[in-house]
Amino acid sequence: WNLHHPSAAKRVPYAVSLLGDTKGPIVAASDFVRSVPEMISRWFPDRFFPLGTDAFDARYYAGPIQSVSLPVPEGNLATGGAALSPDGTLYVGFGSGEHGHEGQADEIWAFDVRTWKIVSKFRPQFTAFHVALSRDGQTLYAVNATQRTLSIIDVATGREDVMHEVGHTPAKILVAP
Repeated sequence: WNLHHPSAAKRVPYAVSLLGDTKGPIVAASDFVRSVPEMISRWFPDRFFPLGTDAFDARYYAGPIQSVSLPVPEGNLATGGAALSPDGTLYVGFGSGEHGHEGQADEIWAFDVRTWKIVSKFRPQFTAFHVALSRDGQTLYAVNATQRTLSIIDVATGREDVMHEVGHTPAKILVAP
């Protein structure tokens, strides 16, 4: 817009309107190669870190990469993403049957990364396409693109609140720092 309408009032890119005033780094993760989220990096110089599937972004990881086998339930697929809490709890979505093959998680399991034991399980009202955690790790967010919902789950109590009609197809969620 700005390039093609030089005499008009300048417009602010949508990503800048959402994240421009945040402090600290901005991490953009994608199920695609890093170049996809990198497309908006020019609006956040010196604090934008795109992550993608190419080479698992080992360039941002200092240290040996550890491989862990999670106890995936029979007939389930790990799907719906994962989120790591500051206290060392890893939340992973699991989908069964048709949901798993469609990239939707029926359940979200919490693992203690020190022992890899399951510490809790959540079954959102609507399947999760993607999950994210609040900065303090106390609130788990799960979006469903088909039902257009956002589930807000208190990880201590398991209480879930659902917001409806949260966008056209909310398939990913990112919590700003």
